Amino acid sequence: MPEKSQYGTCRLCGRNGKLSYEHVPPKSAFNDSIAVVRKIDQYLAEERGERTRGDLQRRGAGGYTLCEKCNNCTGSWYGDEYVSWARSIAPRVFDYKGELRQVTLSMFCVRPLRFLKQCITCLFSVNPEEFGTRHPYLRQFVLNRDLRGLPPQYDVYLTLVSGSRSRRVGVSASLSLEKLSLEKRSIRVMTEFAQMPFAITMTLDSPFENDVGRISHWANYAYDEEVDLCQPVWQGHIVTPFPSDFRSQGQLDRDVTRNRLEALGLQPA
Repeated sequence: MPEKSQYGTCRLCGRNGKLSYEHVPPKSAFNDSIAVVRKIDQYLAEERGERTRGDLQRRGAGGYTLCEKCNNCTGSWYGDEYVSWARSIAPRVFDYKGELRQVTLSMFCVRPLRFLKQCITCLFSVNPEEFGTRHPYLRQFVLNRDLRGLPPQYDVYLTLVSGSRSRRVGVSASLSLEKLSLEKRSIRVMTEFAQMPFAITMTLDSPFENDVGRISHWANYAYDEEVDLCQPVWQGHIVTPFPSDFRSQGQLDRDVTRNRLEALGLQPA
């Protein structure tokens, strides 16, 4: 049976009307098979040993979030660049089973502005429709393919990720511990989508302590500008549903054990 038409507010342009299915990330970037979507409370229930049933998305991860005009325009302007990058990088990260590490991402004859704008387009679909109203510059930045530059409150980070899991997190806040002092705490506000081979994390007025993986400056390139890139990034995994957490399963298990021992007043071995 043909699918029923979906109507609502386009999360990018803000107009009401018929919506089209937006894949996050693009369909040709390894997002064309059935996805099982679980909410964070279901993840936590499974960690307690309970069984849960996620929602099936048979067309790949995504949803009816953009109008046909916005979907078609952003897809033709930026989608191919993202797909090209994903297919180039995937063989390098697919089988990686090591721990979180810093690597150098080298790309040749690429258009960074197009890639960045596709990433931000995906973040509009990850978030509710109010996201565009609250961040009108980001809306303008995506809808005007030639607009360059990001205001300082927005920082975008790229991480290379392996594995079959993915996650999509709307704007949320988390408690952050600065690396230099466990007493210095801050609230980090961010949104993210992550699926092999890329995780894209945007922070709002709360950048990370170091610039590894920071790609916000790619907004300064021109739409048609081709460059060779040499970018330091993190390489890790998607294990938990929490944004900016790229620990391996082994690292996660060790951290959980250490936290439990410390809660009991014991010292880890």
